[in-house]
Amino acid sequence: MMPLLPRTPAGALRLIVLGLALQVLGQVWDLRWHAANPGVLETAGALWRAHGGIFLGVVVLLAGGVAGVAWSRQPATDPRLRGWLLVVLVGAAVQAAGVAWDSWRHSHGDQSTVGHLLAYLGVLAALIATVVAAWLQPDRRVTT
Repeated sequence: MMPLLPRTPAGALRLIVLGLALQVLGQVWDLRWHAANPGVLETAGALWRAHGGIFLGVVVLLAGGVAGVAWSRQPATDPRLRGWLLVVLVGAAVQAAGVAWDSWRHSHGDQSTVGHLLAYLGVLAALIATVVAAWLQPDRRVTT
C-alpha cells in the first residue's frame, strides 16, 4: 500500500509539483469562474466553487513541504536541499495565510490586496525553491 505522504525528498518534490500544478489549474478555474459570475462571492458555497482548486493545491503543497522537510533530515541529505525544502514549506504557509485572508475578505463582499499579495509571494517562493531543490537532487539525471 502506498503511504499517504512520500518517504523521500524526491517523493516530496513530486507532491510539491503536484500541489503547484493544482494551484495553477485552480487559478485558471478561478479566473474563468469570476468572469462568468461577477460579484458573486458572498456565500461559503460560492467561495468553494471559485477557489476549491486553489485550496486543494495549497493543502497538497503544504503536505509536500512538510514531508520534504521531515524526510530531508536524513543524514545523507544535502543541507542545501533541506534549506530549499524549508523555503517551499514557508512559501506554502505564507500562501495559505494569503488565501485564507482573501477568502475571509471575499466572504464579506470585498477584495483583499494583501491576501492576493501574500498568496502570490508564497507561491512564487515555493516555485523558485522547488526548482532549486529539484536541481539539488542527488539522483537527477544529467544528459550530454
